[in-house]
Amino acid sequence: MENPNARIQVSRDVAREAAQRILQLGDDDRSAEFLAECQSWRDRSVEHEEAWRRAVSLQQKMGLLPAELARDTLQRPDPTAPLPSGLQSPERRRHISTLIVLIMAGPSAYLALSSQGRQWGIGQWHAWISDYTTRAGQQQQVELPDGSRLHLNTASSVSIHYSSQQRLIVLHQGEIQITTAKDVLQRPFSVQTSYGVMTALGTRFIVRHLPDEATTKLSVQQGAVAVALTDEITDRDRFGDSRDNVVRAGQFTSFDTQQVASIQQGTAGLDQWQQGVLIADQMPLAELIKELARYRTGWLRCDPDAAQLKITGVFRLDNTDQILNSLPHSLPVEVVYRSPYWITVKQL
Repeated sequence: MENPNARIQVSRDVAREAAQRILQLGDDDRSAEFLAECQSWRDRSVEHEEAWRRAVSLQQKMGLLPAELARDTLQRPDPTAPLPSGLQSPERRRHISTLIVLIMAGPSAYLALSSQGRQWGIGQWHAWISDYTTRAGQQQQVELPDGSRLHLNTASSVSIHYSSQQRLIVLHQGEIQITTAKDVLQRPFSVQTSYGVMTALGTRFIVRHLPDEATTKLSVQQGAVAVALTDEITDRDRFGDSRDNVVRAGQFTSFDTQQVASIQQGTAGLDQWQQGVLIADQMPLAELIKELARYRTGWLRCDPDAAQLKITGVFRLDNTDQILNSLPHSLPVEVVYRSPYWITVKQL
């Protein structure tokens, strides 16, 4: 059944007004007068209300609007009721420009924000809103304003949100390593994905968050990291309880929107990319090919008939062509090049 709101046309001017208001809601000094003005603006027309709802939904999907704020605004709260603090954005103009385009596009823009849309490469939204983005095969190291260090792996994107109350990194997709620095303001340091928030307790750690894996993976190298699921951070009491999910040095875990997996010893191989290698131990070929695809530009796939073939070896990630060319020497497969950017591995 078609959503009737999909037919509502939102003009550029109205989209801009909605984007500006929804970002201002993230400021620390929100006033009751401003909230009342937002409510009044929404009530002026169906177009205004639809633009507002699109803005809230898009901001929540992008990871720029706290979950509790999105929930409250979507449910039309009492404008005099206190709302939790929002996130400061250092790239406000860029966020507004992105929101305007997506608000006008309406529900069709949501495909670009879905995991399936990202897998198909439709609308690389994260590249529009990120402060740092790496291409396929590229890595980048960044020193943050507080002296913390951020290391991005291939095809990764993050947004940085520092304010007087917090140090927050939003990981849109990919893999990062964080080495935190002591902060004179004693602000908490957190990494957020769509599944939850990881708060550092003086530490070095790796986070992996890929759209098609449906989990966030965490490996702690030094110190400890507390994990809180998205639903938990809407309730401060439950967030306190979430400190039970503390991952310590030499441990790893994964989590989705429902639960945190059992904490285990080891790294789960999450640190291999920092060594420039991929270690396979009876790994299904499809899994190897999917991982290699993150380091290449173009289309690399494994034929279903060859997907379950097992492979063992240590592969250098700086030369994926060499890895592909070696496969026929160890497995009954052929590598078919339709072009340098369209490659299929098939079983003989």
